[in-house]
Amino acid sequence: MSSDLVVGLVFRILLPLTLTAACVLRYNGFSLVYVILLLLLPLLPDPASTTGNTSRCVMAVCVSSFLFLLLQSFFQLTTATLQPDYNCTSWQKALSQLGLVSLTGSDAGSAVRQLFPDVGVLFISLLTWRLIVRLNADIHTQSQQEEEEERQEEELMFEEDSVLGGGGLKKKMMKMMKKRRAAAETGFWLNSNHWFVKADR
Repeated sequence: MSSDLVVGLVFRILLPLTLTAACVLRYNGFSLVYVILLLLLPLLPDPASTTGNTSRCVMAVCVSSFLFLLLQSFFQLTTATLQPDYNCTSWQKALSQLGLVSLTGSDAGSAVRQLFPDVGVLFISLLTWRLIVRLNADIHTQSQQEEEEERQEEELMFEEDSVLGGGGLKKKMMKMMKKRRAAAETGFWLNSNHWFVKADR
């Protein structure tokens, strides 16, 4: 299933690499949050898991990076409007440890190093979350279609059995229904060491 492979590659490779790059480019409180989220990713089930823990964790990455960008924007606007002779050295040191560094008078490289990690994490995490939501929706729709097809087949065979009046066919149908229900209960089994979902039919 190509969609499962794409979601698995984005979730297991691209998102961790983006978080790692964000942590390497700068060392501050924001990067510490990214490190914690990065360590949580290998503990999560596959993206197609019905528990929803994976999508919630990816959403936490999205929200964190978005909040960091908001803080950065507000801080840069605030420092840009302050008077040049305004002295807040102690506050600047504390905020720089958190991740808020004034870019007034800085070169382009420093600006990219401070802002680009949050932009990259936000974009990749939103992409990952969207792919996971779409994959789960496709799996849910497919399972509903299969259940509907099985129900229609069972109704058709019961109608034929009632017309023919044969008891043997009815017993056979009951066994078939039990097998299908057992297969439906098992549903999709997830292999946590791989990036795909296998459907038992």
